[in-house]
Amino acid sequence: MNAALYITHYATEKRPLLRDLVLPLVLELQARAGITLAYAERHWKFGPHVRVIVQGEDSAVQAALEHARGQAEAYLRQHPSTGDLDEAAYLTRSEKLGTLELEAGPYGPIRPDNSVLVGEAPDRRDVLGSPEAEAFRAQYFAALTPALLRTLQADAGTTTDRLIRLARIFVLYAGTYPFGVYPGHISYRSHLEEFLYRQGGGERLRAAFAQKYAPIRDEVLRAVDGVTGGARDEVLTLWETQFRRLWPVGRQLADAGLLAPDPTATMQRVAQGVNPEAQARWAFGPEHGFSEFHQELRKFNVSDTWYHVEMFSTYRTLMNFMYSVLPLMDISPTERYFVNYMVSEAMQDLHGQDWRGFFDQWWVQLREEGVA
Repeated sequence: MNAALYITHYATEKRPLLRDLVLPLVLELQARAGITLAYAERHWKFGPHVRVIVQGEDSAVQAALEHARGQAEAYLRQHPSTGDLDEAAYLTRSEKLGTLELEAGPYGPIRPDNSVLVGEAPDRRDVLGSPEAEAFRAQYFAALTPALLRTLQADAGTTTDRLIRLARIFVLYAGTYPFGVYPGHISYRSHLEEFLYRQGGGERLRAAFAQKYAPIRDEVLRAVDGVTGGARDEVLTLWETQFRRLWPVGRQLADAGLLAPDPTATMQRVAQGVNPEAQARWAFGPEHGFSEFHQELRKFNVSDTWYHVEMFSTYRTLMNFMYSVLPLMDISPTERYFVNYMVSEAMQDLHGQDWRGFFDQWWVQLREEGVA
């Protein structure tokens, strides 16, 4: 059985809910007899909510979810959300999010604030490309639960402190890339540049990121340099342990062809069932432009045989999973992109090389190996 508890919570800040209720509850459910998997995720469809997904024997799942419902209702009686939500504006925003995330409608009705509902678990096999990829994502979320909870418990400082800790986690993950942390971090630059290019006013946002980064630059450099030099604390060790444990699982799936090396075809197929805007976004027609970074990156598509395709499929999939768990630490998309900026700038400064220099060096390597 695969079912879920949906906790609708309009309040913008969800850290107390996640830290004090949801993530401890997930760990409790994981330990129950008859439960094979339990994890949490945040979503926006039918209203902002956190859902706890539980898999296992039918009777065990039903009992676990009834227990979880009681725990959630008791918590919300003592700590209710008092957020406001304009339903019409939210439904309009949901249409846009559905286009971006390939989530088909309908998007209403919106569930009431502080409501708790047991229902079917979401099915995202189409977007992920295979049942095995969906199962791997669930495994990833479940495995990272202790690290997510411990991070929230340890984050008693400022927003800047939280984002610098996240920068350390990003560097940890880049360090799992078999070619090294600097080549691994280039994917953060890619994520950032794609966002800034598609975003209206992207260069203004880049300037805003630069202004925000300047006063904390030295602190970020020390943090990034420390991680690359081996500095760890309890929280970082929890993350690193799971990053390295999950890599061979992902690689085995990639080797079996179950992690799509190029998800474009999958996205185009799913977009057909969403809306015309989603179809246009994923069509990649003649009018589809690319950032300067991605124009240069596309030049490396030098043959029909992808270079180290299974390795990169593993890396990209696990990175996307990492991005997906960040809302469980109350990290917003804009904060995620700012951390991409922080790590990219710090790695550039520490290594004395920007992405253009890296691409030039890469061309030399490909020629030496006879690929280009």
